[in-house]
Amino acid sequence: MEKSKRRIYKDEDGTPVKAGDTIRFSYGIPPVPVTGTLFERDGKLIMPTPGHNPPEATIGSIIYHCGFFTLVRTKEESDALRAKFTGDATT
Repeated sequence: MEKSKRRIYKDEDGTPVKAGDTIRFSYGIPPVPVTGTLFERDGKLIMPTPGHNPPEATIGSIIYHCGFFTLVRTKEESDALRAKFTGDATT
């Protein structure tokens, strides 16, 4: 029996995410921001959401209920992207 293909989830910019990445989403009015680091359990990407209900959520559930999420980039990653698209990493 073939192993099923794992779904590749992407943030709102189209960047694929994986276990170990930090993501951010918000819910509610006014918006309540939630930031956490993804981990994998039983083939599913999960984000701990302590202090919220539920205390953890699958990436699919986040997309279903909140619509999208963003990948939190380090300053170095942001500078590299800026340089790639503008030619200037200092702006």
